[in-house]
Amino acid sequence: MKTLFITGGAKRIGREIVLKFAREGFDICFTYLKSEKEAFKTKEDVESIGRKCVILKGDLRDLNTILKWRDQFFKEFEKCDCLINNAALFYKGNLKELTEKDFDEIMSVNLKAPLFISKYFSEKMKEGVIINIADVAGKVLWKDYLIYSLSKASLIALTKILAKELAPSIRVCAIAPGVILIDSPQKEKALKKVPLKKMGNPEDIAEACFFIYKNNYITGTVLYIDGGRSIYG
Repeated sequence: MKTLFITGGAKRIGREIVLKFAREGFDICFTYLKSEKEAFKTKEDVESIGRKCVILKGDLRDLNTILKWRDQFFKEFEKCDCLINNAALFYKGNLKELTEKDFDEIMSVNLKAPLFISKYFSEKMKEGVIINIADVAGKVLWKDYLIYSLSKASLIALTKILAKELAPSIRVCAIAPGVILIDSPQKEKALKKVPLKKMGNPEDIAEACFFIYKNNYITGTVLYIDGGRSIYG
């Protein structure tokens, strides 16, 4: 039986990834922090497909929590076929607005947690795939989203380093979403530099994750699902 572990699987992109893999025959384990109602709804939906679903609550800024998740996962499942680091914090702010607290919090969730989750899980994985959900901001580097862009650029770098270190048994890739179903006054501005002139949706990211999982000759790659946004500065 194939298994998936994913952080932040209760809603939005994480939920769609969970449902996609469940439909493809995977048993699921996902984490959440505050979205309890959504987490149990997603669990019910997975189980209605006929797949096992384990949900784990906790704060991934705590390394002890990550270790407990790893141990709980391997008590429930014999192996981890696919690990997806999806949970993240989004933060708007430039250099003038940045505080040390902001830096520590964003980097802890967006970089430190994926690093240590990958470390702890890979110690138990004989083979498999790790996918990091990055962002087009990690390439375009928005000055008004300084620390967020930095965290995602660092996650892309981490992806390539891990791909080297964990090969040949474990493949490591990243997916960098662009404008995904936002409903705000910034929508028109955001789409100005998107050649396809439309937003993506969470299902696009879920399909990309499964594509990477299925193609066993991909590693160290960043797949931009962004309507072409990454070709502009």
